[in-house]
Amino acid sequence: MKNKNIFVLVCLILFFICCNNNISIDGIYISEHLCELADDRYGADYVGLLETSLNGENDSIRKFVQLSFDAAYAYEHGIIIVELIKRIGSEKFICALENTDSAERNELSAYIQVGLEYGKTNECESCNVKRVLQFLEK
Repeated sequence: MKNKNIFVLVCLILFFICCNNNISIDGIYISEHLCELADDRYGADYVGLLETSLNGENDSIRKFVQLSFDAAYAYEHGIIIVELIKRIGSEKFICALENTDSAERNELSAYIQVGLEYGKTNECESCNVKRVLQFLEK
């Protein structure tokens, strides 16, 4: 039953990604719906936060990973967080998260695990992302 639910969620993600207009930032694809949801819920410019996060700005990285979404959007956000880590590196990402509390770390860890499972990550990139997970578990 759990596998069926996961399969349905993955299908929903693919549906949203394939059937909607997408935005690409440095090869990272973002659905317009996710951007709209971030704006509606948080007044956040999802694309702008991602761009400044990719430039390594600590405040932007913290704000970006604190965004919280449900269902298919949570999967998409997790995949994008993993892509962010792959591009800026685990050390820079960890440095930006030094003052996060345990609740924030737990939620971020869940997003990263989903991103690893459903995103495209090779073994070397996966090791880089797993360093972040080890930091979050402290």
